[in-house]
Amino acid sequence: MRTLFDLELPTTYPSPAVKWLGGKSDLADQIIPLLPHDVRARRWFEPFAGGAAMFFRIQPRCAVLSDTCADLIGLYEVLQCYDLEAFGDELGILAASHRAKPREHYESIRKAFNRGGESVELGDRIHCAAHFLYLNRTGFNGLHRVNQKGKFNVPFGDVDEFRFDMPNLTQCGLVLRSAELYCESFEGVLSRAQARDVVYFDPPFHGTFTGYSGEFDERAQVRLRDVFRELDKRGVVVVLSSSDSTFIREIYQGYEVTVVRAGRAVGARGSSRGNVDELVIRGKTR
Repeated sequence: MRTLFDLELPTTYPSPAVKWLGGKSDLADQIIPLLPHDVRARRWFEPFAGGAAMFFRIQPRCAVLSDTCADLIGLYEVLQCYDLEAFGDELGILAASHRAKPREHYESIRKAFNRGGESVELGDRIHCAAHFLYLNRTGFNGLHRVNQKGKFNVPFGDVDEFRFDMPNLTQCGLVLRSAELYCESFEGVLSRAQARDVVYFDPPFHGTFTGYSGEFDERAQVRLRDVFRELDKRGVVVVLSSSDSTFIREIYQGYEVTVVRAGRAVGARGSSRGNVDELVIRGKTR
């Protein structure tokens, strides 16, 4: 079996900029040996970017990150190519105001965030990204959830202090310079991925409530399986992480399945956090 040394991965790497349900920081060392030995030299795709833990761990020379969450992609764009000193100043203001009245401040920022909408102005982009990161770090269990009207509705997480690591965020921005960023569904990868590229899918887990808007149901899981199958036929290396369920095992029957042990650190209920089995499914292309 290949080792991390054989893959020549960077010895230092940033932590993900955001907390994200199902993040792979703790599983990266179990997943990496299942990837091509020259993965860093290939084009890397993460169509369910989320916290992009695998991307930040591997630091590929060329990458395409996408997600349906426009605010998440907006944050990555700010880290990638905007004024990080101004961004840090915004975060500092949020931290000071939070310290005075945590719950009231959180609810005020959540209301302002939901009124904001998308803006092309430089200052507004930085402002919105700072609000998004603040809500991610101080909301309940690091969830990102919107209601049927598309409004962020995660309650306050009883966090007394809003902490952010600006050197780590700066390092995230440097790594993101190798990436193209898109706000789109996972099907978008079909128009971009080519033979020998590596596509890593980390979708919402089967049977997991993902929010009132854009539920990822079994029909979506089957559509994803079809995309997985099509990419594999094209000679693209495809790898998918999933919860371990009979349904997932059935729709990916015929593909190589590896069971890994994961610890869930982010979730809506305390009972849903702890050690669980996850699946890593690989296509036939190597």
